[in-house]
Amino acid sequence: MTYFVSSAPLENIQITPQNAVEETIQNLHTILSTPKGSVPMYREFGIDASVIDVNVNAAMSLMVNAIYEAIEKFEPRAEIVGVTFKDPETQGKLIPVVEVKINAGN
Repeated sequence: MTYFVSSAPLENIQITPQNAVEETIQNLHTILSTPKGSVPMYREFGIDASVIDVNVNAAMSLMVNAIYEAIEKFEPRAEIVGVTFKDPETQGKLIPVVEVKINAGN
């Protein structure tokens, strides 16, 4: 089964996730929505935000690479199937949508 996770604000955050899949999805959202360098004492966590000043096509390519690296490093239970973006031309900002398989071992 695959799941879609994005950096868009979550409607519902569980303080105590009910299972490993829910926990992994929340972790992925946190990774995607955290700019690298913004977490004190853990500066490597998150996605590199230096793509902000790059044109949209180059930024998408750089961001996909950063997403693969961050998820591989910080949430090994998730296997990326693909990365797309929510209407990058119309919204004026890049919101990645990552499709993943979760190997949570329930």
